[in-house]
Amino acid sequence: MRYLVFPLRTAASTPDIIRLNSLGIVSIIFSCAEIICLDF
Repeated sequence: MRYLVFPLRTAASTPDIIRLNSLGIVSIIFSCAEIICLDF
């Protein structure tokens, strides 16, 4: 789960996510999903 928490915290502190909102969140979710799938 630490792989999932770290990118989310990094994204939350980045103002780019506020600007890109949905696109940024979706890309982060997909990247986290890839990392989790590879981890398991």
